[in-house]
Amino acid sequence: MVFGASCFIFSILFYNHYKNLPQGILNDSIERPSGKYSIRTYHIDSFYGLNVKASLFNKETGGEDTIYFNWYDYDPKVTWLSVTEVRICREELNIFEDKYDYRHAKNYKMLPLQRELHY
Repeated sequence: MVFGASCFIFSILFYNHYKNLPQGILNDSIERPSGKYSIRTYHIDSFYGLNVKASLFNKETGGEDTIYFNWYDYDPKVTWLSVTEVRICREELNIFEDKYDYRHAKNYKMLPLQRELHY
């Protein structure tokens, strides 16, 4: 009975970790030069460790879409390269076409921290 309950709880946690990303705590919002979009970075301190996500935020509609998720990169450096390209940490992404998720990366290598922790 205890083993079955433990397996059930672990399954739920595992599913939530891979299907639903928590909101996290806002680190920064980096505006695109044209002003319609921004990249919002969040740190997530959870059961699974330190994670970071970056979301593309549309200021006109209020919509937000996660385009970057990484492990132990508490507060990544974000640089706009053009109106459609952004560098988050070492990943260069087209904001409308690309997404990075370390859980699905083939040659994932842990990154050093990009900025200081905000404790």
